Amino acid sequence: MGTFEEVPWKKAAGKQVLGCKWVFVYKTDKHGFLQKCKARLVVCGNQQKEGDLPTRATTLAGLSFRALMAIAAEFDLELEQMDAVNAFVNSPIDESFVFEKLSMGYAALLFFGNSISQGLSRL
Repeated sequence: MGTFEEVPWKKAAGKQVLGCKWVFVYKTDKHGFLQKCKARLVVCGNQQKEGDLPTRATTLAGLSFRALMAIAAEFDLELEQMDAVNAFVNSPIDESFVFEKLSMGYAALLFFGNSISQGLSRL
C-alpha cells in the first residue's frame, strides 16, 4: 500500500522510536453473527518525549468541534459535512521522519514520511 516501509535500526539513530499496537474492530449483525473485521495500526503517542515532536492533542479537535457547533446554533448558521477518505493516511506531515517500533513478535522498524522515496534519499 505504500503507507510505511521497513527500515534498519541504524537509520533511526538519534531519532525517537515510538511503539505501536493493533486495534481490532468486529462488526456483527442484529443476530450477533460476525459480518466484518477491521484492523488498524496506531502509534502510542503517549511514549513521545516532550519537546521531541510537536504535541498534537486529539482532545482539541473535540473541543473545537463543540465550539463550532455552539456558534452555528447561536447564529442559526447552515453547516455542510464532508467525508475525506483516507485523509489521515494521505496527509503530509511536517517532520521528515517518524519511526515506529512494531508490536511484540516483530523485530523490524517502520518508517513514516511524506514520501518514502524522498525520505530515504535524505538519509
